Amino acid sequence: MQQNKTDDLNGRASTLEDWDGYYGARGVGEYKQLDYNDFRNMPFALIFDKIKEYFYGGSVLEVGAGDSDVLIEVCKKLKPTSCTGLDYARLACDKLSEKAQKADADIDVVCADMFASDGALLKKFDFVMSHGVVEHFYDLPKVLGAISSFAKPGGTLFTLIPSHKRTIYGWLMRRWNKEVYDAHVMYDLDDLLAAHRAIGLEIVWGEYMCSSNFGMLSWCFKDREHGVNYWIYTQLTRLSKLIWFFESKFGKLKATSSFAPFAVVIARIPA
Repeated sequence: MQQNKTDDLNGRASTLEDWDGYYGARGVGEYKQLDYNDFRNMPFALIFDKIKEYFYGGSVLEVGAGDSDVLIEVCKKLKPTSCTGLDYARLACDKLSEKAQKADADIDVVCADMFASDGALLKKFDFVMSHGVVEHFYDLPKVLGAISSFAKPGGTLFTLIPSHKRTIYGWLMRRWNKEVYDAHVMYDLDDLLAAHRAIGLEIVWGEYMCSSNFGMLSWCFKDREHGVNYWIYTQLTRLSKLIWFFESKFGKLKATSSFAPFAVVIARIPA
């Protein structure tokens, strides 16, 4: 029986059953080191460059790691003293363990709920990151507080969300797949900044990132027949790639609140 999302004490918009279904439908992928000089990888290059800019060494934790390529990329390229992936979905943890092993990445995978994890993880990490996690919770300060509790005093918190609130992506997602839309809470950069400040974190950097990325809407078409909407989606992804190509030749466009696919905040934990 599916959990009633409104009855979840931690305010999840997506249940464990939802995530088990998502990861159960995915095979174990293999990590492939991306060529960041290839314009087609521009969104990933921008994210990794920003992580690299604010990672000053030490230990790394990704909360809601899933089967994260980002964590493996950080582990292999930035050489932290230790790398840990935390997720509460057992299938996600199993897939991350297998993918990391295949990639020869030394990652400790912990399967636990961030709100009730082993106390040994608290205040342990120099750099704590989450990608596409907090927008699945209704109480933004609460979930950010839980994630930041794993960082050492003076450590860094890196939070990325897909930008859905009042954007083309949220508008299309609602029309193409209401179930996927309902699994997200609509936040924007201002919401993210305010929630960080509400729990006493020092904002180091906060902006929208990337000019566009219609590929982020791929979730709308999982296990669905490819009709007219999928054709439109395909053309829009090609448009994004065309824009990235021109950006790679003539310089980056300004990321705007209407078309930027990501909002990112980097904050410091009070010492």
